[in-house]
Amino acid sequence: MKYRFYSPVQGIIDYDFNKDMDYDSYFDEEAMEELGEVDFDFLTAEDLTAYQEEINQAIRKEWDYETDEDMGLMHYFAYGSREIYKDLLEKVTAAYPRIETVGDKAYGVMVCDIEKPLTDQEIEILKDYFNGQYSDGWGEGFSQRGIETSYGVLYLDFWSDDFYIETENELKNRLELKQENEMQFEM
Repeated sequence: MKYRFYSPVQGIIDYDFNKDMDYDSYFDEEAMEELGEVDFDFLTAEDLTAYQEEINQAIRKEWDYETDEDMGLMHYFAYGSREIYKDLLEKVTAAYPRIETVGDKAYGVMVCDIEKPLTDQEIEILKDYFNGQYSDGWGEGFSQRGIETSYGVLYLDFWSDDFYIETENELKNRLELKQENEMQFEM
């Protein structure tokens, strides 16, 4: 079975094809001053839908399936303070990030292979783990490597300014509620 966790993403595209940058460099005034004028744009979740295929190809190139034993980010799960939750690896055998479009927005999606249903506590443990992977682990490294597109080099940040993680059901419920509220407002 597959289980998905969704979170917002944001990006930057550098039209000058600067490959030696990273996502955070575009917010560093000193670094930008050294480069001189740089032609770039901030990309919203709506903008990122156009780059979904290039992003997912870049993510797939990241994985060494032999080294991570076909577990993706779950390979690193049971270390340190999470060692007490190592039994969760019997339920969640693999976790790989990707980008998916839902409605008109791109989302970061952690796709998990699961053997048995997850409890609410296990879901929260995984959310916390993926939060760490996006902010300090895998996602931080990924945001430092540009993705070459036909328009420029794209830098994707899985840990956006308005970061949260939600399950597929939570996402569906939130979007349905938003749609209901918008319909009521229009009346």
